Amino acid sequence: MQYKGFVASYHYVSETGLFVAEIFNASDTISFSASSLTKLKEAMIEAVEDYLTTLTPPQGAD
Repeated sequence: MQYKGFVASYHYVSETGLFVAEIFNASDTISFSASSLTKLKEAMIEAVEDYLTTLTPPQGAD
């Protein structure tokens, strides 16, 4: 799955009933999980947006 140039691989863990994913083309480890593929895509969007926020200095920062 992809979002804003980030690519994640995922797999299903039957013991927990969760899809577990990790973005593999970021300089930091970004992982996320969800109970469905739809929710996994939403979790990826949230994870990427959070990650991008940490890379962008707040407005007005010196």
